[in-house]
Amino acid sequence: MQSLRSQQSVLGSEFAMVLPRAPDPSYLILGPPDLSKHSQEDKYIYGTNEFIQTVNGHFFGWRTTVRAAGLASRQDDSWLWWKDWKYQDGAAALIDSGSSDIVLDSNTYADVTKAVIAAFEEQGKRCTMKGQNDTLVQCFCDKETIAALPVFSISVMSQHMRDFSASTQFTICLGAQEYLSSVGENECRVRFQDSENRLPSIDGGESLLLGLPLFHGYVVGYDIANSKIGFALQKTSSIDVSFKCPSPKGLDFTHTQLALLAFVASVLLYVAGITVWKKSCGKYLLAWREERFAREEERRAIELHALRHDQQEQFLRRFENAGQPLQEIEMVE
Repeated sequence: MQSLRSQQSVLGSEFAMVLPRAPDPSYLILGPPDLSKHSQEDKYIYGTNEFIQTVNGHFFGWRTTVRAAGLASRQDDSWLWWKDWKYQDGAAALIDSGSSDIVLDSNTYADVTKAVIAAFEEQGKRCTMKGQNDTLVQCFCDKETIAALPVFSISVMSQHMRDFSASTQFTICLGAQEYLSSVGENECRVRFQDSENRLPSIDGGESLLLGLPLFHGYVVGYDIANSKIGFALQKTSSIDVSFKCPSPKGLDFTHTQLALLAFVASVLLYVAGITVWKKSCGKYLLAWREERFAREEERRAIELHALRHDQQEQFLRRFENAGQPLQEIEMVE
């Protein structure tokens, strides 16, 4: 693309890929696309560009940051599986139209395939493991089964504030029509693949690869000038624009939100503790305070009596020294 741009400056700094499922035609659009022709949306939503790498000004892998991913039921939005990469500050997701599958690390792949097989079995369909090392999943499927299968949701970071360990996200999702491919009559292959630990670690964190299933569901736009990738739901996607993709982040929080939540919880716990303590120990505290007050009053009375006694003795001694008889002195307290 950059070679083309150097020869044809009119191409601008953008291009887009429209790669729907067969038999619909595919397009490579040079320059800003007319999304109304290819998308159910009128603009892109952009992911972060922190993992996009360049070498001598040339792009070396278009990546964005995935916060979480999961398989959600279409019926009740319950989760069959989900994973959150927040403690690695997100996973670097390579957006690659040259890969036929979604490629995940071995542990994540095992969890995803287990959830997909369970979803097929719930519909009464059997799956088998095929391919080298039994890493490919093929299942018996029909239109009714495919329509009932879960959606694959991906939470993409749109902004990442590493200094505060916080981020904002948006969710894109793929229907079973996107992450399955037909391999025969009433048989389909699940398009998740085990990386067998061949995916590179970016900045010490985990990574994944989003291949053709993503492109079947979304128009993918590349902004070279700003080094970022945008997504807009394809017209041919099995997901309708009115469908709200369930967020695999669920009720989870960013680090900053967790810190705030912990602070609020500690304050509430303190207030609750004081309330319980007052109810259980309040009467003892009140009795102790009353007893202490009574003792203090008694002490003051004794001190006052002693003071008056001293004053009276001083008064009497003064008159005795003056030679006046005591019986003629009227004592007034």
